[in-house]
Amino acid sequence: MPVIMLFFFGVLEMGLLYKDYLGAANAVRESSRTGTTAGNEVSADYQLLQRFLRSADALPKDGILRIIVFKASGPGDTPSAACLAATPSTGVEGECNTYILADALRPVADFGTCNKAAATRLPDTWWCPSDRETAVTGPPDYIGVWVELEHPMVTGLFGDTVTLDDQAILRLEPQAL
Repeated sequence: MPVIMLFFFGVLEMGLLYKDYLGAANAVRESSRTGTTAGNEVSADYQLLQRFLRSADALPKDGILRIIVFKASGPGDTPSAACLAATPSTGVEGECNTYILADALRPVADFGTCNKAAATRLPDTWWCPSDRETAVTGPPDYIGVWVELEHPMVTGLFGDTVTLDDQAILRLEPQAL
């Protein structure tokens, strides 16, 4: 009986873990599609974060550790070590913006100003959406969305938590002149 119960709890834990992984993967892909169509609009990151929230309904909200929007060099790229080390609500100049869930709950007025000289920088000023390349005449930038999620284990037999991450990278849609 103990072996059967251990097997049952293992299947339960892995099923719930896989559900959260698929939820994170879906939210990342949906938000990256929103980011690519928003292009260099001043509210691009705000729109991206709102789409992430709507797509992440199945995820435990307190488990979303951070969301990184980064400038990718191509489809196989990953966030730089500096971006991964950046603290929430900061980023790396010209490379990425790092968000926490509370940033997604900010008003749209907190996004798009890109005032790099301000004493308190807003969360999207590190890789300003209006600086993103969407020209029809040249190669557009690639936008990457990376998320880190902490999954709480239900039974505790296999540990307390597991940290998951996933990303999606798409080329920004060219905009008309």
